[in-house]
Amino acid sequence: MLRWAAIVGLLATACAGGPKDEGWEDDRPSGGPLLGTTGVQADLDAATFYRTGTGDVAQDSDVYVVHEDFYGIPWDSFLAGEEPPEAWVSAIDLIADDARASGRPVYLALALVGGPGRAYLGNQTVVDGDQLLSSQAGWSAECYDFSSASDAAEIEAAYLDYVSWMVERFEPDWLNVAIEINLFLAACPGAWSGLAAMEATAVEHARSLDPELVTFASVELSQLYGLEEDCSDPEACFQENLEAIALLDGDRLALSSYPYGQPDISTVADIPADWLSRVAAEVDQPVLIAETGWNGSPIVGSLDGDCVTYGSFSEADQVAYLEWLVAQSDDLDMELVTWWSNRDLIPSQVSESCDCAAEDQGWCDAVGVFNEVFGAFNGEIIFKYWGTMGLRTYEGEEKPALMERWRALRGG
Repeated sequence: MLRWAAIVGLLATACAGGPKDEGWEDDRPSGGPLLGTTGVQADLDAATFYRTGTGDVAQDSDVYVVHEDFYGIPWDSFLAGEEPPEAWVSAIDLIADDARASGRPVYLALALVGGPGRAYLGNQTVVDGDQLLSSQAGWSAECYDFSSASDAAEIEAAYLDYVSWMVERFEPDWLNVAIEINLFLAACPGAWSGLAAMEATAVEHARSLDPELVTFASVELSQLYGLEEDCSDPEACFQENLEAIALLDGDRLALSSYPYGQPDISTVADIPADWLSRVAAEVDQPVLIAETGWNGSPIVGSLDGDCVTYGSFSEADQVAYLEWLVAQSDDLDMELVTWWSNRDLIPSQVSESCDCAAEDQGWCDAVGVFNEVFGAFNGEIIFKYWGTMGLRTYEGEEKPALMERWRALRGG
């Protein structure tokens, strides 16, 4: 049965160097980026609804990407200096074991901030005995300010201990200490300097654990470009945002980008020529793609009793975007591109259905929860927005044209 507390916690967040291992051989065509995928999927029976699973990440990726934004952080345990709960450890170890067995280098992404608009500290893990129940969003003070909060030193120490724990478990080659950190900037400009200082502390801490570890934070590209609704002058907002993220430390600047969601972008041909190069030209660090993708099935929602198609997406669009993305990455000499995700997050028939017809009533219930939180139609579109951008179907079947091109770009 779908756990409503878990899905509501995740709803809030939804709105919102080379490998060290000398034994790993890079068999890609020369010059291209390393390609990685995540194991994220929605699961009606999973504790947190969205889960970081394993899928076919090991066999489909140059880099094993772990995007840990779903099981939360056991803040209470790390604040108390105690071992984290076994239920959480078991969930993390399932992924860590698969990553280790893959023999691939690892990119590990952690969520320092989460909740609605990423305006809170990263989600809190909720367990009951040996059961991982959910990931609680918005548990901390909104716009938590590391520069003034009375418990800032304790929170900082707890997060650094969490980073140490995760680095020891995954032995990553790339570490993102703060997923989409600039969304906090958009929501909480007054607390930004404190968070930026915390990010810099986390980067330095990671370097102390492993001097060869490539460490950074990621930023959400449309917000950086000032394309959000509350920005009347995108160019001015872009310059202001650039100045703000200059406070961040890091060996790279990682970009989170889903261009098809912009009002003026319906096809790959609509993407501005400087969509990626514009920011790359303005920052000192090399850039890489922390997460991206393009839906492979239409997004259809029910609006006032009518079926409305939000986007007529297809596997051919995914192939075209992958070609564009790798060409851009070649031009910018990017070392890593993370495609979201390995498998579709939801079944394609759910994305394409107006009346929510699906094999399991649970998917209809999930759409209903999103509509309750975000409003009819809007909630349904948000639920389906990332739903079918996998290299494989929800069930794990390869998308033939996309996978053929993906493998060719990887070198086999």
